Amino acid sequence: MPGAGRWTRPSLSEERIIRWANAYRERHGRWPNQKSGVVDEAPDERWANVAQSLRLGYRGLRSGQSLHGLLLARTNKKKEALESRLTPSHVIRWARAYFKRHGRWPSSQSGTVEGGRITWGGINQSLKKGHRGLTGGQTLSEFLSVCCGKAPRVKRGRLTISQILKWARQHHSRTGHWPMKRSGRVQGVADESWKAIDSALRHGYRGFPGGSSLAQLLLVNVGRVHRLAQRRLTETQIVGWARSHKARTGKWPARRSGRIAVVGNESWQALDRALRKGHRGLRGGESLASLLLRAVGHVPQAKKVRLNNALILEWADEHHRRTREWPACTTGAILGQTNETWRAIDLAMRGGGRGLKPGYSLARLLAEHRGVFTKVRPDTELLTVRQILAWADAHHRHTGQWPRPNSGRLDSPPFTTWGAIDWGLRAGRYDAPPRTSLLRILQKHRGVSVDIPWHGTLRESEILEWVDDFHSRTGAWPSVRSGRVNQRPELTWSAINSALNVGSHGLAGKSSLPRLLLKHRGVRSKGYAPRLSAPEILQWARDHHRRTGKWPASKSGSIATAPGETWAAVDGALIGGLRGLPGGSSLAGLLDAIRGSRGNRRKRALTLNEVILWVKAHRRRMGEWPDCYSGRVLDTRGETWFEIEEALQQARRSLPKSSLKQLAKGMRKPRPLVIHGRRRAVRKSPA
Repeated sequence: MPGAGRWTRPSLSEERIIRWANAYRERHGRWPNQKSGVVDEAPDERWANVAQSLRLGYRGLRSGQSLHGLLLARTNKKKEALESRLTPSHVIRWARAYFKRHGRWPSSQSGTVEGGRITWGGINQSLKKGHRGLTGGQTLSEFLSVCCGKAPRVKRGRLTISQILKWARQHHSRTGHWPMKRSGRVQGVADESWKAIDSALRHGYRGFPGGSSLAQLLLVNVGRVHRLAQRRLTETQIVGWARSHKARTGKWPARRSGRIAVVGNESWQALDRALRKGHRGLRGGESLASLLLRAVGHVPQAKKVRLNNALILEWADEHHRRTREWPACTTGAILGQTNETWRAIDLAMRGGGRGLKPGYSLARLLAEHRGVFTKVRPDTELLTVRQILAWADAHHRHTGQWPRPNSGRLDSPPFTTWGAIDWGLRAGRYDAPPRTSLLRILQKHRGVSVDIPWHGTLRESEILEWVDDFHSRTGAWPSVRSGRVNQRPELTWSAINSALNVGSHGLAGKSSLPRLLLKHRGVRSKGYAPRLSAPEILQWARDHHRRTGKWPASKSGSIATAPGETWAAVDGALIGGLRGLPGGSSLAGLLDAIRGSRGNRRKRALTLNEVILWVKAHRRRMGEWPDCYSGRVLDTRGETWFEIEEALQQARRSLPKSSLKQLAKGMRKPRPLVIHGRRRAVRKSPA
C-alpha cells in the first residue's frame, strides 16, 4: 500500500499552540513568529511548521489562519501592541536624550532605546511603514532632520551606465579581472565602492530603475559571464566534449585536464564541480570519472603501486646506468616508469605514503645504501663533525674567512649550502652533539667567534640593566626586533639573543632573551611558552581548589598563581604533547587519574548501531539526513548532533572514526550504473 510506512505528524490544537506561545513569551520576552526556530516544549516541532499548518489547514486545524492572527485573537499580543503605540513626541524625547548622552543623533543601528523594549531599528521601520500609530513614509534620519534639526545626510550623486562601464574597464585593464561587488572601492574615485554601485543597480537608487546588478550590467555590455548566468549543461554534451578530447590527445579527460579545447570559457574542473554539486541543470551526486565510466566504460587510472626501498634503489641504479648520475628529487620523471617522478618518491618517503615509513628521504637512502651524496641538503646521519670541520677549513683557506650559515654553497661535494648544514645540526640529523650549530662547532673546535662581530664579554647582570633601562624609557620589554641597545650601539637585541642561545662572549648558552626576562623579571613573551610538568599543574590545581572550592576545567580562565598561563592552554598542551608534556591526556584526565577529582559529567559510551538508529529516525521524521547543525537528537536526553559528529570524527565515546555524512551515504540506496547497456548496482560502502 503506498505510503504505508510513512511517518505523519501528530494533530495540533489552537489551545496547545497558545500554551507554547505564552511559554515562549515568558522565556524570551517577545511573541514567536515563523522564524523563531524549534518549539522549546516540543523539540519535534518548529514554529515554521506550525504557521504553515495554520495557513493550509493541516493536522486538524482550520485553514485560512496565521500565527500572527491567532496570537492577536487569543492572547494579550494585541493589547501589548496597543500599549506600545508611539507618537512623534516620544521619538523626539528619546532622540534628544540619546544626543545628550552620546553627543550624536541615533540611527537605525544604535541598539535599544532607554528602557530596553524598543530598538531604534524598530522605530525606523515604524516610521517607514506607519506602524504603532505613526504616519509613515519617512526614515528615522529624515524625521530627526525635520523635527530635531539634525543635519540631513548628504545623498550621493546620480550615476550613469557609461560612467560605471568606464570604471569597470579601467579596473579590468589594471587587474586583469572584471569587478564584482566584493572588489572594494573604485580606484581613483572618492567615496565610491563597487558594492554601493551594485546596490544602486539592484534597488533603483541614484537614477537607476532597479532590478539589475553589476554582474548583469557587465554581462549585457562587455560579455562577462558570471556564475549564475552560465549556460546549462547536459550529460550528453559533456560526453561529446570528452570524446573530442580523447580523439585529440589520445586519452580521456580528468578533473585536472585544464580547459576544454572545443569550448571557450569552460574547464574540466568546473564541469566536475557542476556534476558533483548539481549546478547548471545537472542532477548532482556524480563526478566526471563516474560519468565517463557509466557512459563510455572508461575506467580511471588505478592508484599508484606501493613502494619499498629495494624497488626505489632498483630504479636509482637503472637511472645511474643510463645517465651516469644519481637521481635527486629535482631530476624529473623516472626512466621506464609511467606517471612516476623522483619528487613524488621523495615526498612519499618523507611523509610515509604508499607503504613507506615516514621521516626518510631519497638523499638519505642513496647515502646509506650507495654511499653517494646528491646535490641536495645532506640529511643523512653519516655526516660527522670531522667532515664539517674539513669543509670549514677548506672554506677558510680559500676565502680567508670562517663560514657562516649565510655563506652560500660549498665549493666541494656534496655541493650543499652552509645554511642546510647549520639546519641539520640544529635539528639533530647528523652524527653530532644534540642542539648544536655550525657556529658552536667552529667556536669549540677552532676557537673562533663568528656569530657576533663584536669580541667583548657579556654578563647577565649587565644585560638585565640594559633591559630595565629599555623598559623605563619605552614602557615595554625588549625583544629580538627592538633594534640596537642604547648603551652599546654596536650591539643589537637580536645579537644578544644569539649570544645567550649559542653561549658566546662569556655567557653560559642554551638560553634566550625571552627566557632571561621570564626568569629574572617574570615577563612572559608571546612567542615563548616555558616547559610544564604534571606536578606543577597539580599544584596549580590544588591552589585553585583551595581558593574556589572546585577543581579547574579548561574553561576556568587564567591561572591565578601562574601569570600568563590559562587552563585552556594547559589543557591544549596536555592533549597535544606540547611544552615538555607527553601528550594524549587532558586536564580532566590528569585530575581524574591522579587527584581523583570529578569534573563535568562525562558522556556515556555509544555504539555505532545506536547512532545509526538515531540517524534513521531523524530521516523518517524530518525528511532529511542529520548534520552537526540539526540540533538535539530526537528521543534522547542531553544528546545533540554536534556532539555526535564530534565523537565520530575524533573516534571518542567507543565509536569508530567516521562522520554523519559517511553514515548517511552508507544508508542511501545504491544508484545503478549502466555500462555498455548493462545495469550494474553500486556496492554500498560500509558505514
